[in-house]
Amino acid sequence: MSEHLISKEILRAIKSYSLDMKRAVRLVINIGEHKKRPELLNFLTTIANTSDKIIVEERDFHDELRSPISFVLETNDKSTG
Repeated sequence: MSEHLISKEILRAIKSYSLDMKRAVRLVINIGEHKKRPELLNFLTTIANTSDKIIVEERDFHDELRSPISFVLETNDKSTG
């Protein structure tokens, strides 16, 4: 499924870009139920699999994020938006 969501060229570009990353980043997806959530989680995991500097994590954001298909980008354990 993920091959259709993101091209091999983009994955190669992410891998190449991540070689110069100074810090790890974390893609943190809100927990919950949504019919598109597995697809989003697969997409984020596919991106994370390109580098050991990109990590996917699931977390309960309570009222901080409205939807189970919301996620934030963190670096140094702080959200960047």
